[in-house]
Amino acid sequence: VAGGVLGYIGYEEYTVSSKTGATPMEVELADLEKSTQLENNFVRIGKHWSLYPATIYEYETDSHVTRNPPSNSKVNHAYYPIISNSHPIFLKIQQLFVRYGNEANIPDDQWPDINQFTVLVKTNKFKTIGSIPDDWVESDLVQGLVINRIENLDSEEKNLIRQNFPQIDMEQVLIVEQDREPSSRSKSWGMMGGGGILILLGVFLFFKKKAQTE
Repeated sequence: VAGGVLGYIGYEEYTVSSKTGATPMEVELADLEKSTQLENNFVRIGKHWSLYPATIYEYETDSHVTRNPPSNSKVNHAYYPIISNSHPIFLKIQQLFVRYGNEANIPDDQWPDINQFTVLVKTNKFKTIGSIPDDWVESDLVQGLVINRIENLDSEEKNLIRQNFPQIDMEQVLIVEQDREPSSRSKSWGMMGGGGILILLGVFLFFKKKAQTE
């Protein structure tokens, strides 16, 4: 079992790192919103807006808590969408600010629904539910590895995203794991080779023990 797990992890690392460079590729989010084609899965995305109110997350809490977990509940990882300054939704909000003066004056029914984004960031930087911001935040950059090729959201997370973004096409979304770097080929092959050796050793010990008991 240990050999299978180690080999699988090594294969995942090889797969996700097979189309990466040693250094991240600088890319503007506005360009990704036009086309998600990448020559390098290791990316550094420039200025953008982090839509933290739309964050979904996996958390840990007492088993008897089923709804409204406490703010100090541990967060294992979180996903949040990001958009550029040229995104149509952002431009609409700018028009609302000009019209109404500030956020507090904008009627609730005037806020546009966010129905499309291109990048979803996976992060481990939030340690508790209470540490997740509840506002849009302008960020200078986010760096990480595009992991779509090996890792997908589970059905519950996809459903949560679709509830917030009913028109989203998840096939067109890039999932970027923040601060993750590509593994070297030698490390990936080493993990797969080590997994294979453990599997062979397990098979050998199994038949050896079986022969001794007969």
